[in-house]
Amino acid sequence: MQTLFSIFIDLEKIYVDLHILPCYINVITKMDIYGN
Repeated sequence: MQTLFSIFIDLEKIYVDLHILPCYINVITKMDIYGN
């Protein structure tokens, strides 16, 4: 049960990272465009 829970937490972290990373890249590119 504990291992299943930790696997779920890991999957959730990966899921969140996959959603945050494109947004983060998007923000960086926008800042880059506005910076130039």
